[in-house]
Amino acid sequence: MARRVYEKGDAMAVVFGVLVVLLMAALGVIFYQNFIAKKADTSNQSQDSGSSQNETLLSADVAFKNDIYRMDYPEGWEAEAKKPEAADTATASSSITITNPDKDIQVVFLVSEESVASQPCDTTDGLKVRYYNVHSVPVKKLTGTSLFLVEAMSDYKGGGYKYAVGLAPEGGMTHASVGDSHCTVASLGALPDLNGDGSPLNAIAKIDFPKLSNVKDSKVSSMDELKDIMATDDYKAAVKVLESIRKE
Repeated sequence: MARRVYEKGDAMAVVFGVLVVLLMAALGVIFYQNFIAKKADTSNQSQDSGSSQNETLLSADVAFKNDIYRMDYPEGWEAEAKKPEAADTATASSSITITNPDKDIQVVFLVSEESVASQPCDTTDGLKVRYYNVHSVPVKKLTGTSLFLVEAMSDYKGGGYKYAVGLAPEGGMTHASVGDSHCTVASLGALPDLNGDGSPLNAIAKIDFPKLSNVKDSKVSSMDELKDIMATDDYKAAVKVLESIRKE
């Protein structure tokens, strides 16, 4: 009888021991998932965030009249600034062109006293906006009003699509929709009356794509030609470059 009691006690001890081991193992897994793994994830996130924040940016500037215009761009990109020579006429222009390493994306800013107004546009020709997107980051340090980067593609007479990516003041071009007349976005990137005081000072602020087909006409046969570029990191960097434009 005593032996049976001991055997029963030994069995219970074994079961209890197994339960203790299983509990400790479970607690170990929970501790790892909630503390060790999370700490590692946080550490990686901090490193990623830091590397993004510590990205080296360079600046390019150009003078026109008594003002200096400046943009920031990533290290490895090329910047070319052109300004009028002393003998140039008052209608000469100053410009900054910033190009990515693959040379298929360019950020262009040009300031001049020459008109940048677009040609008359026929709103009854049936050509419509087929792609439209406006970015939410305001550009506040170039003019007296906020500007926004707008991307648009519209029907091209004869086939294909005309594209434009540039800054626009708050108004019709920043509140367009697919299906609107192409005339709604015909002046994207053109900034007449840059100072907003009626002075003859105008600018162009846009993103170009030198390697696209029919680049002179800003025309593509398929919208995917441009959309594929817009999905790249270089294009996203170019957006930030243009949004950094400012008058010092």
